[in-house]
Amino acid sequence: MKLQKLFTAFMLIGAVSLASCGGVPNEPDGPNPGPGGKDTTNVDPPVTDTFDWSKVSLPEGAKLTTVAEARDIASKLASDGTQATPDVYYVRGIVKKFGNKHESGVQDFGNATFYMVDKTGDKDDFEAYQVLNINKAKFTSVDQIAVGDHVVVCCHIVNYNGTYETQGKGDGYVFYNDNPKASGSQGGDTPNPEGLVGDGTEAKPFTVADVIKLNNTKTGNFFVKAKIVGQIKGGEKSLKAETCEFAAPFTGTESGDNTNILVADAAGTNDLAQIIPVQLPSGYLRAALNLVNHPENLGKEVILYGSLEKYFGKPAVKNISRAFIDGKEVTLEVGPAPEATAVTVAEFLAAPLNSTKEGVWYELTGTVGEIKNAEYGNITITDATGSVFVYGLVESYLPLTAANKATNNKSFSKIGIQVGDNITIRGVRGEYQGVSQMIGGYFVKKN
Repeated sequence: MKLQKLFTAFMLIGAVSLASCGGVPNEPDGPNPGPGGKDTTNVDPPVTDTFDWSKVSLPEGAKLTTVAEARDIASKLASDGTQATPDVYYVRGIVKKFGNKHESGVQDFGNATFYMVDKTGDKDDFEAYQVLNINKAKFTSVDQIAVGDHVVVCCHIVNYNGTYETQGKGDGYVFYNDNPKASGSQGGDTPNPEGLVGDGTEAKPFTVADVIKLNNTKTGNFFVKAKIVGQIKGGEKSLKAETCEFAAPFTGTESGDNTNILVADAAGTNDLAQIIPVQLPSGYLRAALNLVNHPENLGKEVILYGSLEKYFGKPAVKNISRAFIDGKEVTLEVGPAPEATAVTVAEFLAAPLNSTKEGVWYELTGTVGEIKNAEYGNITITDATGSVFVYGLVESYLPLTAANKATNNKSFSKIGIQVGDNITIRGVRGEYQGVSQMIGGYFVKKN
């Protein structure tokens, strides 16, 4: 993460020179001051608080997030900066001030670092760290953003040692800016390049050729129609001829499936110039689409609904939330909850590791010792015999999607569980890096 932040004390003694290379900036903002931002002069924006945010046109399904809401989200993340939100947020606010390396960031790397507040006079801010300009373009001059601008930043959110901020290194970008000198089409969209076949709607989805032409310039979620032609081998980190598989058998990851497929406009295509990768999210969509478990999907028509973003260095489809195979939508088949055996925590930890999709289900009763992630329901449960980590507790039963893999619909907040509550839950015994944990856990009752 932000290497320069680790050298704040040394920079107070003498100059520290850090080299950066390539088009992606290597920490141009310098030491991060933490909440409140003490690395620059504290300047209140000379604006009123009557800006009409409703005029900002967002992608379908998106909503504006205030600085206060963004800070609350960040406060629930790991504070070492390694845990970013899986979802993208559109954080709106007023530019209050700039980071101490903002100008060099713009000049050397084309990105900006500034602090946002909900209204004039607010001390609690949110840092837009190393963000790109509208349409994910690089900033070309410092006057393209100014104190007092009303901006919307599209980003993943992190918590870096108490500083609530965007993920950095060009991950976030300015989606909207009322500054007349801000370049680009407001709202993050550029006019469609000529020759597009689709418009990204369900009625007229984009083709693979369209996605390649758009080259990650269109924000929001869209439908893409294609044929499944292969995959990048499980565990590979790059997309090239020798890492791709276009025929069975397909190589999976350690979890027994794979996290991607390759699609093209025509079945049987193996020309990488005509192919885009698709990131498969964990859960039932990955379970249904991956070629390791379903080699029969090869050559089938698929319609995907997701964002158009770079993946494996290419234009791609990510964050898919809907998918159709041969015209039939992929859905999660829940069915009745399986029978579960009531055990103590010690008995659960001593039970064999599940090795099948169905799994063996256990019931635990204990006290909530810690809520490590309130969004996904990562908690600890303790009884008289010991403690166990529950990786993802949900409101009601959801089936496993593969061996030791579970679906999480982020319903933990609906349960209303607090630290100290005595609860009964059910799940299967999983393992992560040799440590036992419950996966597929779902809530039964409070005691």
